[in-house]
Amino acid sequence: NSLKELNFEERERKEKLNFYSKVFKDKNIQILNQKDSLVPWRFCFLVKKKRNYILNKLRENNFDASSYYLALKRIKGSIKLEKQIINLWIDKSINKNKIQNQYKLIKNFL
Repeated sequence: NSLKELNFEERERKEKLNFYSKVFKDKNIQILNQKDSLVPWRFCFLVKKKRNYILNKLRENNFDASSYYLALKRIKGSIKLEKQIINLWIDKSINKNKIQNQYKLIKNFL
């Protein structure tokens, strides 16, 4: 029974990841490649400006969002990730309507 639940959870998360990727197609958003993820944990993307402002607006609107990524200074591009990344949840708390609302909120600040 728990294996069925795990398979269901994996399938749901992958469907949400795919939906996020479709909704968040925008020239000002760089979606990080997550297709190889076994079970997606977060939808991760980069914005060039107003990252912290966007994070605050998401949280003010009761959306779970984080920016957790510590740069490894010796690895090229990691500082860019640290300063531009936004992570959105892909769990049972999120649905297609919420994903669309997140994008509507974010696009106002890009």
